[in-house]
Amino acid sequence: MEENEDMTQDLVAQEESPDEPIEPMESGGTDSKSMGRKYVDFGWGEALSPESSMQITCAHPSRLIVLAGGVGSGKSTIISSMYEILQIGPIQKFLFAGSRTLLGFERISHDSRITSKRTTPITDRTKRTKDFLLLHVAFIEETTRTRSDLLLTDVSGELFDEIRDSTEECIRNPILLRCDHFVMLIDGEKLSNPLMRSKAVNDGVLLLRRLLDAKILHNNSLVNVVLTKMDIVVKAIREQSGLAGFIKEMKKNKFMDSFRARLGDLSIHEIAARPEPKYDSDFELGHGLNPLLCKWINCFPLSRMAKGKVCETFTFKNNRAIDRMKIQDR
Repeated sequence: MEENEDMTQDLVAQEESPDEPIEPMESGGTDSKSMGRKYVDFGWGEALSPESSMQITCAHPSRLIVLAGGVGSGKSTIISSMYEILQIGPIQKFLFAGSRTLLGFERISHDSRITSKRTTPITDRTKRTKDFLLLHVAFIEETTRTRSDLLLTDVSGELFDEIRDSTEECIRNPILLRCDHFVMLIDGEKLSNPLMRSKAVNDGVLLLRRLLDAKILHNNSLVNVVLTKMDIVVKAIREQSGLAGFIKEMKKNKFMDSFRARLGDLSIHEIAARPEPKYDSDFELGHGLNPLLCKWINCFPLSRMAKGKVCETFTFKNNRAIDRMKIQDR
């Protein structure tokens, strides 16, 4: 009996402590062949670092969307609202085709749900980190079945405050050179405040000017200026007679006339990512987000590596995105 019990204990110990412990793989993935094991890396689902996102950019044509703005301007709320809308259905003609960072999306969206036990939905502000973190989402166009992968930055507003004030900070973040769409957010809540509106606009103007002077943005760059929290703005326009004129003049003088000639494209959008009922607006969740998202998917900047236009083509069977492209002369 004692010998049988000893043998049973040895077998249990071998099962609990294998000779070769399996170590978890890092997010972004290490090739299973190089690990010598036969399993598939599904990723951790958390936000990706620029290095770990290479697994996505090498496999599919990808757009890097840099969401820039001050603290509380609505960067994370835009990401959260897009994720919530995709759970309801397609966004216009684009179907959800997967994500490597679902857990990252869930973390951002948690405080806006009933399970958070909050009385009002909010979006927790992004914690300050040294590196840019990226959230991944893929779309497929309904008719052509063309796939598009988006990588959205989730960065604290303090970093953009530093970039605005220092050219050295621009150089320390080379990922900005890779951005396909630079999205400049103007906080609508500050626009509605007579004491804060001028600074909110000037901060955005100075950030664009700093990036242009540092040659991070140039005449091929695509820039989207986004006025956020339009539900607050609309209510303020009803109460403040001069606000509508201020916004109209801001769009023309501060942005279009000042920067359009120096960029590949400049567009201005008005959104209310998560409108609040107390502001008496008729906006639904993600108001104004659909045209912005379509612009991210459909508009691709001119190549920064060659004097031509990068055209995506799917005639090649190679899995690498770079091999599915050709250079088209102007």
